[in-house]
Amino acid sequence: MRALVFGAAGFVGQHLTEHLRECGDEVYLAGIRTSGSPVENEFSVDITDAAAVRGVVREVKPDAVYHLAGIAFVPEAESNFDRALSINVGGTAHIVRECHDLKSGVKFVFASSAEVYGAISARDLPLTEETVPRPKNNYSVSKQMAE
Repeated sequence: MRALVFGAAGFVGQHLTEHLRECGDEVYLAGIRTSGSPVENEFSVDITDAAAVRGVVREVKPDAVYHLAGIAFVPEAESNFDRALSINVGGTAHIVRECHDLKSGVKFVFASSAEVYGAISARDLPLTEETVPRPKNNYSVSKQMAE
């Protein structure tokens, strides 16, 4: 399978790309590298740039897209909500739109956050598809909007 991972340089992204490679997938990385040298099949792309996202998706023509990119640090989203919306919501919209426009049946996997459920007590567990989201901060609001 040809997999495209947005946010591949992040914590989860690094583990996912390793797993996909071990499974024999052809893996392409997309994101903003903060350190180190670029590696094979890596694209530097800002997901808030629709044209850049379009270029990567159309070049790779993936069978599956894993979207892990975004602001993940609550205080960062609290200090700049406009930026959190641009990245977490707008960036997600760009990726989804390009996957749809491929018209190839590409599978899309989006990593959200349990933060969308707000404060959870033991009596609320386990969370299910019927659990009502109750975002409590800018980060969780942006992730809920992206969903």
